[in-house]
Amino acid sequence: MYILLHQFLLIFYNVSILTNLIRVYGLILIIDSFAAVQVSKVLKSMNFKTAFKIQLPSMLVGGAVGIYFALNGHGVWSLVYSSLLQNFFYTLQYWLYSDWRPSFIF
Repeated sequence: MYILLHQFLLIFYNVSILTNLIRVYGLILIIDSFAAVQVSKVLKSMNFKTAFKIQLPSMLVGGAVGIYFALNGHGVWSLVYSSLLQNFFYTLQYWLYSDWRPSFIF
């Protein structure tokens, strides 16, 4: 599915840089999947203060990285790096704040 969408976008826009951009940006799906259960548990318990403590630093780090790379001439890649780092710190912090860990015991 992802490969078909990727090929469609490449043909539609006819821009060769989209190939690598979409591939790297697609890593966000994998990174976010590691925090799905933790996010659900925090929001289900209506612990919005913890969610805010996690999301704000992640947004600030991602924004700072994006601005840094943009000012240093990385162009559209600055948006990709910004999003990747924001989601990485988001996932990392949810793992640190949450006490739930996966287990192989059913």
